[in-house]
Amino acid sequence: DKLSVHFLGTERQWSGIEIDNDFDQISNCYYSNAILNATISFVGEPVIVVDEPSSWAIDALGKAAQKGIPSDRRVGYKCNCPRIEFAHYVADMFRAVTGESLAQLAKEQGMGLSASYKDTSDVDVLALTALGIFRGGGNNMFFPERTLTRGESATVLTRAARVLGVDVDSAPKNCFPDVDCSWIELDWLAFTGIAKGTDKGLFEPGRTLVAQEALLFVSRLYNVVDPAGDLSAGFLLYCHISYAKMD
Repeated sequence: DKLSVHFLGTERQWSGIEIDNDFDQISNCYYSNAILNATISFVGEPVIVVDEPSSWAIDALGKAAQKGIPSDRRVGYKCNCPRIEFAHYVADMFRAVTGESLAQLAKEQGMGLSASYKDTSDVDVLALTALGIFRGGGNNMFFPERTLTRGESATVLTRAARVLGVDVDSAPKNCFPDVDCSWIELDWLAFTGIAKGTDKGLFEPGRTLVAQEALLFVSRLYNVVDPAGDLSAGFLLYCHISYAKMD
């Protein structure tokens, strides 16, 4: 007998499917040309597998999902967040705040999508570049699948806030023990609660950002720039569920 494992959602959402040796855990930690359905040896009762964020993030991410943040997600919550994934989260936040696309916003500000990258033609990336929120990695490359650090994400978030008209330069000092206190932008992120420390009170700017952290940062920025959007009420668990059955 064989157990067919079927993945709900689009092929893009479930790209990079991995099944561990115990056949009871599925992750989609990286984008690749994986198939939607996989057949594995029957090892016991069918299992339900849920890609869930950590318990401390479930409520906030569920509320953000109600506003379309994110509109799509192609990496697991606890997997490293590629640059293009974070760019899409930021673009979703802009759409939720302004009601229009980033390309339209850039056009209204007199900025065409003139940036050209050799490795991506993603419209959101081009618009974020035009608005000065994201920058390439040199040699006309964006490196969309390269990960970014918590510190790099903080820089992107403050640039996004400035584009939305927020004063990020006058916040009181809110230094983390492991961060240079001259980092004005991080003062604002800490003061507003967008960036919160670890259980040891550190920011860990050099640590690789994971998807659930990226979504938390972006949803908290949404709350700051559009408090009337009300991400503080309601609940929706945003996850992708798979099911398994005997053929």
